[in-house]
Amino acid sequence: MLDAGGKLRPEVREVLRAARDLPVVLATGHCGREESLRVVEESVRLGLPRLLLTHATHPMSGWNPSQLAELADLPGLYVELTALTLLLGHRDAQHLRALVAAHPRVVYSSDLGQPDQPDIHGWLRHSRAWFTEAALSPTQIRDITATNPARLLAP
Repeated sequence: MLDAGGKLRPEVREVLRAARDLPVVLATGHCGREESLRVVEESVRLGLPRLLLTHATHPMSGWNPSQLAELADLPGLYVELTALTLLLGHRDAQHLRALVAAHPRVVYSSDLGQPDQPDIHGWLRHSRAWFTEAALSPTQIRDITATNPARLLAP
């Protein structure tokens, strides 16, 4: 995504311009923190309406809640936390709580579907336990599971 000088490659800028003009959500995928930060900066510059930091606090992406709190004022920026990240032990319920407190547009997703991962019923059971352990309010749970995802997808 970045050239040798650490700037976004022209092809990436082209995708960002297209995403600005189309009814799509751009997601950072499995980018590291520096790559996704460059995408955020360019998205703001271009006026991109919606951007999802995919797997934002997974170790491969490198963000932490306090860094994401610094981006909380960017209205079109959403932050994903997956059940799989919690299930695999990369993060825990306290991290979930910290992230929800740090950023107003957290999107909770499963990232499951692999044969050796829980089915939908297992995912819901785990999720309820994490939400309880994190002491999330019903409003916070609704925000991360329904309200924020719906706003992210709304054109």
